[in-house]
Amino acid sequence: MVLTPPAQMRRLLDSGIRHEWDVALVHGATPEHQPVIDLSLVYDAFGIRTRWVHTPHGLEWATSAVRLPGTGWTRTRLSQAVGLASQQPAVHHLARGQQRCALCLWTHRGALRLLLAGAGVSPVIETYPDRDAGHGAAADHFTHLITNGWRPAPPPHRHWCRA
Repeated sequence: MVLTPPAQMRRLLDSGIRHEWDVALVHGATPEHQPVIDLSLVYDAFGIRTRWVHTPHGLEWATSAVRLPGTGWTRTRLSQAVGLASQQPAVHHLARGQQRCALCLWTHRGALRLLLAGAGVSPVIETYPDRDAGHGAAADHFTHLITNGWRPAPPPHRHWCRA
């Protein structure tokens, strides 16, 4: 059987692949034995999960959830999941000795979100409706970290498929 993904799934996949998210597609079934496809996208600390169910008319979206840095999984509309996949969030990992932290930037509802979290830093969560001001604040945080002995570091786990 040849399966044509619905336009919504195609849009999510296209956005995620264009912005270098890691993609996983798993065929499965619900406890009631209804066939499903789980589509997951991951970009560092960011994640998207969607579930699509097989119906007589083809695949239909059932649920979606997103994970943002510093939070757990939150149910969301499919349009919000596509909106997250439509960007390449900035994630800057830093280390000082054995301590690690990350400075994350992403767009949410038109505003720039900034999160600084990890061992050895006071957590910072800020929202900037003026995205230029948000980028300036990120540069200030990054400069402060560097002057206090933090150094850029690779992500805690490297992707096996990247050179």
